Amino acid sequence: GSKVWKVAAGGEVSLFQENTGQTNGLAFAPDGKTLYGCRRQPPSLISWDIETGEETVVVTDVRPNDVVVAADGTVYFSEPRTKQIWVIVPGEEAKVAGAGYNGVNGVVLSADQSLVLAADYGGRYVWSGQRREDGTLAAIQPYYHVHLPPAAVDTKSYADGMAVSEDG
Repeated sequence: GSKVWKVAAGGEVSLFQENTGQTNGLAFAPDGKTLYGCRRQPPSLISWDIETGEETVVVTDVRPNDVVVAADGTVYFSEPRTKQIWVIVPGEEAKVAGAGYNGVNGVVLSADQSLVLAADYGGRYVWSGQRREDGTLAAIQPYYHVHLPPAAVDTKSYADGMAVSEDG
């Protein structure tokens, strides 16, 4: 089945949601009460109230893969099939934040939240885009080189979900 589990502070595991339509790419909002997810079936970005379990469809007609939420509540999510990063600024509709990528998959913010970083599953880079005030991204470019063994015939890094520590 397609389930999302909850782990309590004491380590107890319990079922949070089931029949989630193969939702993955989860991220909490800064309030800690909203959980965003990338649903495969039907394709959409959703959120849940973690106290009540109430589900909200946030964006339809997209095929998101991963999501990250900034401290100011701005939501970024990747859409690999279009090689785009989308943004939802609080109080606004979803829009394309940046489309100058070779590929996108996992998405995360830099420690200072000035950059949106996107893993290129089919290439050898993690890409960066500088956050603008309107949520769009500027100066999209390769940022990190994902090193593969020198004799590797396959040029895919298979880079996916990422994490960034407080100190970068």
